[in-house]
Amino acid sequence: MERQLSSQAVDHISDRLAADPALRLPGNLTKSGEQPSAEKRQEYLKVLLLRDPGVFLERHGDQLGVEELAAFEPLRDGSYEVDFYMKLLEDKQDQHKQDTDRKNRRLAYMNRLLREGTFFSDDAMKERQPYLHHQYVGQYRPPGDAGPSAAGPGPSNAEMAAAAAANGEQAGGGGPVPTTWQGRALSQSLLRHQEELEAMLAVRAEQERYDRMEEESESEEEDEEEEEEGGRQQQRQGSAQQGGQGAGADTQNDDKGDDPDHVQIPDAERQENADAFLDIMKEKFLRGEEGGVDYRAIDADATLDDDWAEQAGRDAEEKYFDED
Repeated sequence: MERQLSSQAVDHISDRLAADPALRLPGNLTKSGEQPSAEKRQEYLKVLLLRDPGVFLERHGDQLGVEELAAFEPLRDGSYEVDFYMKLLEDKQDQHKQDTDRKNRRLAYMNRLLREGTFFSDDAMKERQPYLHHQYVGQYRPPGDAGPSAAGPGPSNAEMAAAAAANGEQAGGGGPVPTTWQGRALSQSLLRHQEELEAMLAVRAEQERYDRMEEESESEEEDEEEEEEGGRQQQRQGSAQQGGQGAGADTQNDDKGDDPDHVQIPDAERQENADAFLDIMKEKFLRGEEGGVDYRAIDADATLDDDWAEQAGRDAEEKYFDED
């Protein structure tokens, strides 16, 4: 005699799924264009569970929980279809668990780095993403403000070469040491500096192009009388500069003022931009896009699960007290 699900399992599964708005229904129940009643949905589920549990698993197995799937275990030996779809669902659950573990472990490791403070410091993020840093932070920073985590001048080429050599071999002439973000090779460091230089030049060129367009627009609006007056004024300034070049140089420096690349915005907006830049860098880390980070080791580090479990416990506790 072919085995069937227990009546308790049938009632539980059909009751729960009948109330689920995401339940996928066959065409004969929806051909009128109206949603069937809860009673009809429940009847459809019960009949399918008892008549053809393999087809039920094919259609609705991904909506079942672990305990609900366990109710199908006694049917596997006598039904090829049930066994087949149970294996598929188990593989999906295993993959889902692996994906969840990977995300949680990366998040836990990122939180460690945030607490440690170096990897996500302003200087370190600027080194890794100079163009993004300038777009969100650098161009709005007042001249002379080195940022919240300035670490002094960077290492010289000789120091970087020595560091690369030291990190390229183990003590005693062994094999290569796994690269970390703190010990990159000289070529990578030079490439980042080149990218930063190119980014700054591109920003400056765009600013100059914008300034030229502004000047051309203003000059078109000037009438002949203003142009003649401007010409006479330039002549007078030229004579004054020839008579007192030193004083003219001081005046020129005073007019130039702050760094021309600096854009003034309110402090609150500067902080919002800095927070947005940090969020981008955190997302890049979680997506596995940070070069020099050993994501394989992080994803396989089960000790990070303790960090995540502790954080999840705190979040659940906060949610509990918030609801009270």
